[in-house]
Amino acid sequence: MWYRQILVFKFLLCLTILSVEAQETDKVERESSAKASLQTVYPSEQEELPHLPLSYRWRRFFWENFDVLLFKTSLNLNQNSLQAPSHIQSELVTWAALDSRTPLENLRTARHIPRNEGPFLRSLAASAIYYLRTFYPPTARNLPSIPTSVESIKHLLSEKYSRYIDFPSFPEEMQKGAETGDMVGALSLKGPFSHYISQLNPFDRSYMIDLSEYEQWPVKEGLCRLGGKAVLKYNPETQQMETETISYQGQNYTKDSGSEWEQKQKIMLMTMSTDISITRHLLYTHACTAGIFSAVNNLYLSDNHPLRILMYPHQHLTLAVNNTNLKLLFGNESGFFPSIFSYNRETILKLVNQKIQNFNISFMDIEKDLQKRYMIGTQSDGEFVPYPYAKNTLRLRSLISNHVKGYLDLYYADDQALQEDETVKSWYEALNIYIPNGIKEYVSEISKENLTKLITTFLYTASVEHENVGNVKMHYGIWHQYIPTQVAIDPSKLPSVDLLHQYMDLSFLTSVPSFKVVDDFSFLGLDEKGKNSLKQFSEAMKSYQQELDQQPFNFYTIYPKNLETSVSS
Repeated sequence: MWYRQILVFKFLLCLTILSVEAQETDKVERESSAKASLQTVYPSEQEELPHLPLSYRWRRFFWENFDVLLFKTSLNLNQNSLQAPSHIQSELVTWAALDSRTPLENLRTARHIPRNEGPFLRSLAASAIYYLRTFYPPTARNLPSIPTSVESIKHLLSEKYSRYIDFPSFPEEMQKGAETGDMVGALSLKGPFSHYISQLNPFDRSYMIDLSEYEQWPVKEGLCRLGGKAVLKYNPETQQMETETISYQGQNYTKDSGSEWEQKQKIMLMTMSTDISITRHLLYTHACTAGIFSAVNNLYLSDNHPLRILMYPHQHLTLAVNNTNLKLLFGNESGFFPSIFSYNRETILKLVNQKIQNFNISFMDIEKDLQKRYMIGTQSDGEFVPYPYAKNTLRLRSLISNHVKGYLDLYYADDQALQEDETVKSWYEALNIYIPNGIKEYVSEISKENLTKLITTFLYTASVEHENVGNVKMHYGIWHQYIPTQVAIDPSKLPSVDLLHQYMDLSFLTSVPSFKVVDDFSFLGLDEKGKNSLKQFSEAMKSYQQELDQQPFNFYTIYPKNLETSVSS
């Protein structure tokens, strides 16, 4: 333990020296652009930017430089050439046994991380963040609220971060939501928030977003509880969903409810944002699906097994990211989640552990999810309702499924050949044990069809779902004046500036680029036919990208050229 603390101290000392050097560079940059800034930062439609205390500005300077250093370190680790898999005998242990700060119940992870995933440096960086956030948190009291205009929000975002990632832009559908006063309706069919809408039944014109399960959880003092249930109808003239009512805490609200309507819209969006980050992103995607598959693959599949090669690009770095970073999110009250969202750490742990108990691997099957919500080929009064989220995600799942099916056909002539593979049987039974509530309700037996479905769901989750709830969501969630992470009981109070900054910090650190599905992984193939199969998959994704390039760009579409193979950030 003392050895680790010394390493952390040395790491922070180096960082302080780098920060001082960076300060001089930034000073020159600021002076050279000062006159231009005076002309461009304050257009007539922009509010006056909030005044930030000097002590907080220094915190921001320190944390932004620190985060950039971590980003560049992770980038170097991620961009190392993908090495062939190596067999690692690492048992699966409970999260509490791995680290007492992450007491997740009925969920396991690998005790050890593969060496080619850089566990030492990642662990060192995570420890540095953890202790720094504890003793020098990036928060402050009595800070001003965020401004309401888009231009003003942009100028609160870090220019340092924009050198490494695409600067968040205000999506067109959010612009429509701001103009109509119905952000819930505007985001219900496009982008990461469109996962929540369902048709009340296949023959009904009404649609619903039901988040009422979150009303049971207590929040910090002075904040509104999460939850709500919205009823929407489709307007064929505007091709938009329109929110008619929002039910919250036993009362109904409409557009005639004035400021209450705006507040309840924000509560609905806050709930979706919280659910995306905590449940869908961290828990379901990283821990329950990608993490378990990666740990089981490492333990039960040899490094030259066909299934290991098929899944390897989609599990690379997963365990390194999961095992080193979960404590940063809710290891103590200074973690990202208790700091950013409405819940304290105790409530987050209770929520997460309840979600683990209710998890089902079928949740990660986009086709089953859309069927359950009656949102495949949905119609309103006989007219087709355009649902870009479904069109895009189903196409990507189809490409992945075709790849998996074709690959299995190369190595297994029929179901019997698959069933006679003792390694596959052990792997299948292990997944049934370690994935919460098992897999046999989803795939009842070993067959080529079932394994195609199961592996497709893993590959889809690690790539498409992760992109949707992570990088795509950033372009929406950063606009805290519309999609806050906390909503005050007093509707006149907007979120504090430090909430926006912390959300930006987390988004930046989880946006480190890695390998993409359009990359060629044919070098991993066991033989010529395997190499060709992996090559064909990347070519199929490139072809879909070319198809999308013929259409106008938008922020809600998941583009293959941006789609990372695994949950590597």
